[in-house]
Amino acid sequence: MLLSNEEFAYYVLLPLLMIPLLGISVFGLLKRSLFVALGIIFTTILVVACVVVGFVYEWFPDVGVEECEGEFCYCEEYQVNSTILQPVAVVSDFAYINAGLLVLYLSSTKDDSSRKKPNNPMVQKNSPYALMLGLIIIYLGPASMAYHSSIKIWAVFLDGTSMFLWLLFCIWYSLQRIYKLTRKTFALGFVVCLIGSCLIIQFVPTVGKAMTAIWGGVLTSLEAVVIYLARVERPWKGVSREPRYY
Repeated sequence: MLLSNEEFAYYVLLPLLMIPLLGISVFGLLKRSLFVALGIIFTTILVVACVVVGFVYEWFPDVGVEECEGEFCYCEEYQVNSTILQPVAVVSDFAYINAGLLVLYLSSTKDDSSRKKPNNPMVQKNSPYALMLGLIIIYLGPASMAYHSSIKIWAVFLDGTSMFLWLLFCIWYSLQRIYKLTRKTFALGFVVCLIGSCLIIQFVPTVGKAMTAIWGGVLTSLEAVVIYLARVERPWKGVSREPRYY
């Protein structure tokens, strides 16, 4: 092996991911994008929290570690005597932050709604749905960082809830567009499903992966039907899928 996991993560992967992160942040601030500014603040708070919990409180050493086979867990070996046990996985999580900031940048700088009430509210400039989606995607990064840095049981909850947030948001946003749900119905359904899912994995942690797979299956099935109907020119309730308006 030419490079160790730590060398590859810090000397190759981290600079590659920092370039787009800084670029999106600078361009967003130059355009005075409130959404990008909120994304940067949100990212800073979460990353600083991870640094403090990890390097100051050592990921709460009295709390148990998730059981994995030997020193290998989720595609990467543990780093012995290190605060960051899986550096490649942790650094890779900056990709989520980049993606979330990009969503916020595009939402606050472009307006693709050619109609007064576009079928896809996400394309409206400064759409609250785009703000939610961008912040949720950003949260995926630090939540996963906390887990892959520590492999602690408590961090499993953070990682799991971040995936539930994204999956359930996408599911309920699609349902809202298909059935023309009100914002109140969208919010109620999203929050109830999220709280229910979080409570289940809190008290029965072993079903976390199964629940993620279930929600992922629901989203995949929903999107497959929407895409198919759009391709045969029979869009479901007028909802279609195009790269520009996805």
